[in-house]
Amino acid sequence: MSSAQIPAGLQERSALYRSLLNHRRLLVVLDDVRSFRQIQPLLPGRGRCAVLITSRDPLD
Repeated sequence: MSSAQIPAGLQERSALYRSLLNHRRLLVVLDDVRSFRQIQPLLPGRGRCAVLITSRDPLD
C-alpha cells in the first residue's frame, strides 16, 4: 500500500487498519501503553486476532 492510499484522519485510518486485519489470525503487541484512549484505534474489530498490551502503569 502506498502512502497516498493511507487516509489522513484517525477514524479513516482505524477503519482501514481493521479492514486489513479482518479474516486474519494475528497477534498485535502494543507496548508501553499509557491509556486506553491511546490503544482504542488499534484494537481489531473482529476476527481471530489477539492483543497483548504492556504498560508501566495500571490501565483503567
